Amino acid sequence: MSLREKSEEILEFFKKEKAVLKYKNEKIDEEINTIEDQNVELVHNVEIMSMATTFLQNLIEVVSIKNIKRINELVNTALDTIFHDIDIQFQIEQGVKRDKNVYEFKLSKLDIVGDKNSFGGGIVSLVSFILKIVFNIFSRSYPLIVLDESLSFVSKKYISPACKFINDLAKEFKIIILLVTHQPLFLDKAGKKYEVVLGKLSLSEVVEI
Repeated sequence: MSLREKSEEILEFFKKEKAVLKYKNEKIDEEINTIEDQNVELVHNVEIMSMATTFLQNLIEVVSIKNIKRINELVNTALDTIFHDIDIQFQIEQGVKRDKNVYEFKLSKLDIVGDKNSFGGGIVSLVSFILKIVFNIFSRSYPLIVLDESLSFVSKKYISPACKFINDLAKEFKIIILLVTHQPLFLDKAGKKYEVVLGKLSLSEVVEI
């Protein structure tokens, strides 16, 4: 092979390599453009997600505030109706600890603020009962609520208004409340009354009375 032929062969090899490199560069440019487009779309999606997250956080905050307000109103209506001669108020206080929302239950009487255990068992049992009803309403999971001696700490003078409030609450929210009690005063206000008695073969039976 002459020197000229060898030079032409080398030149042809480099032309092919140049064409391959050009093709690869074009492909790389296409991939870069695709990545840039995807990055723009990703940034746009991140912005939308951020806006949506902020919106949902604000919405949750508004809903939480509304729910807290409803709970406060419901519990305070119960306290005013039943303990009509006691000026006592219930309040849910919302705070933030370690970047999480926390809620504390407070009771106040004559500007004295305490927790849910500060003003006697009758008030505690009533507040607990109302909060159980509220959970039932919000979750919409339990058509039947069982109160096993839950209002045993309510004194006799408050049983009649407590029964009326419970009956009104059950009708308003269309729920069934089953109260287990040893206090006869509750029976006078019940819609239906049942008694557990010792039946045949020493087995317990439930009978309507």
